[in-house]
Amino acid sequence: MTGIIFTGHGVFASGMLTAVSLLAGESDHVLAVDFPGDCVELLKDNLQAAITSLFEKQCQQIIILCDLLSGSPFNASVTVSQEYENIYVIYGVNAGIAVELCLRADDAELSEADLNSVLEDGREMTGLFRIPPNGEEDFGDAAEGI
Repeated sequence: MTGIIFTGHGVFASGMLTAVSLLAGESDHVLAVDFPGDCVELLKDNLQAAITSLFEKQCQQIIILCDLLSGSPFNASVTVSQEYENIYVIYGVNAGIAVELCLRADDAELSEADLNSVLEDGREMTGLFRIPPNGEEDFGDAAEGI
């Protein structure tokens, strides 16, 4: 089993956990570590506690999902993860990536190829939707989501 930790600025992590739980179901191997911005050392301690908890729940690998590249949650995650071989840190996470990873995490360990596949799918889930200014109702492929 793969453990997942959300982290990010403010209550990003708790918000992602809430959204993913609604979409993919609740799981005891998915945790949130918020960063209200006050103390990076406390953030590292909280990440370490979450990692320890997931290993105690028999997770063979852990994926830490961060909001932004180079922010304090990302930097703390990278620092804490360096002590382990089986922890991946992914930055720039969105709800689509998070749901896909949580659904796959129950099955087994995820390879780097699996992770890259999910990230590619996540890129395809982003885009710009705009109603044409001429009022035509040709929404193309986006019509499926309406």
